Amino acid sequence: MAFTGIVSDKLNEENYENWKECLESYLKSQGLWGIVSGEEKEPPQSDKNQYDLWVKNNAKALHALQISCGAHSIAKFGGNQSAKYRWDRLAEKFPAPLPQGSGCLLRQGN
Repeated sequence: MAFTGIVSDKLNEENYENWKECLESYLKSQGLWGIVSGEEKEPPQSDKNQYDLWVKNNAKALHALQISCGAHSIAKFGGNQSAKYRWDRLAEKFPAPLPQGSGCLLRQGN
């Protein structure tokens, strides 16, 4: 897979946990994690300077998501332009694996 400069491999079905860790580190280093995590809420449009800054940072975070994902990973999110929305949808699409040995145990009755 091609190196994007943000993550070593684009997101696929096998590398979500590693991809997530790498991208989160990148977003934090760029001051964009608050946008993706939801800690930094979209300000009202009436606060033009803060709103414009948020829109710019959301676009940067969204672009990082887009270029670090394979086309199949992010294509089905429609026109929603929120980096947080897309991050959350990816987390739903690629749920964390169960810890080793934590499978379902069936108890037999007498």
